[in-house]
Amino acid sequence: MIIGMEHFARTIILAALSLLLFAGTAAHAQPQPKQWPPKVANQQAVFDQLPDDMKEEILADAQYAVNLCEKHDTFSIFQDCECIGMKIIDARIAEGPDMPTNNLIFKVGSLCTNKPAILGHYYDNCQAELTRHKNVTTAEKKEFCLCVGKEVADAYALKPYNSVRYKSKLSVSAHMKCGFSEFVNRDAQEYELRRAAKKNMLP
Repeated sequence: MIIGMEHFARTIILAALSLLLFAGTAAHAQPQPKQWPPKVANQQAVFDQLPDDMKEEILADAQYAVNLCEKHDTFSIFQDCECIGMKIIDARIAEGPDMPTNNLIFKVGSLCTNKPAILGHYYDNCQAELTRHKNVTTAEKKEFCLCVGKEVADAYALKPYNSVRYKSKLSVSAHMKCGFSEFVNRDAQEYELRRAAKKNMLP
């Protein structure tokens, strides 16, 4: 009888331990909270299901962003304003109505760099700058300025940052990389020749 009671007690203890072990395993096996999707994504499917008044509000927001971009000449050179308008639609749906439009423009601006406009802008500036360098041929000016424009456009597209100081740094780096020092050296040599000639003409 005592043996039977001991066997029964062991059975009860083992059953209790099994229940505790199962409960702990089940607790660890509970599914983890789902991760939120990326903030800025293609929200076309969501947009199509919105009420008409909300669609109109979002489209008006996008048009405002385009107008604001085009209003600032420098910003519109570096950023594709139409691209910003399209990205604003996705960003507005993802972020909701509370984020200011200017913040959304800043957020999506890096996705919409305008490399052709950047290249053209720095090419024109470079051509104007080289007018004071008399020892540079037309072909050299064209090759050099295309190089400068392309270098700045590629560098800005790789790491866009809307700062005057940053853009100036990119321009200086492009000038050096494309061989501007050669033109400076020619100017220095010409200056020395003129000075020597002037000195020889003195009584």
